[in-house]
Amino acid sequence: MSLDDELKELLATDFINNAHPLDFAEAIAKTKAPLADKITVLIKFNLHKQVPLAMVPVCEQAINLANLGEPMTTLVDLPENIWFKGDTKCTIQDIIDGHRLEALLNSYNREETEARERALFGA
Repeated sequence: MSLDDELKELLATDFINNAHPLDFAEAIAKTKAPLADKITVLIKFNLHKQVPLAMVPVCEQAINLANLGEPMTTLVDLPENIWFKGDTKCTIQDIIDGHRLEALLNSYNREETEARERALFGA
């Protein structure tokens, strides 16, 4: 994995071990790194479950579509041999929520994200 220097610097600090997941995502989002690098770092270090790197282009597509105003219910094709709830397609919303990529959206609002997480996962 070849990452942008700014991301490498951030990952070299103890921040990654101590930050709240939303703080970590916001810090990554603020870097000038390419979107694919930001997504790679977030799915490698900000999730409890291992996510295949084959999801990076799909996540990038979902972010770009959302930022262009595409409805969050729009279906996106998943990579070969990856399924979500038994299907080979997934909504933009499920991709963004499932990979904690909200901070990469132009419309990101932390309070809304925290409220949605409480509704999905409980306090």
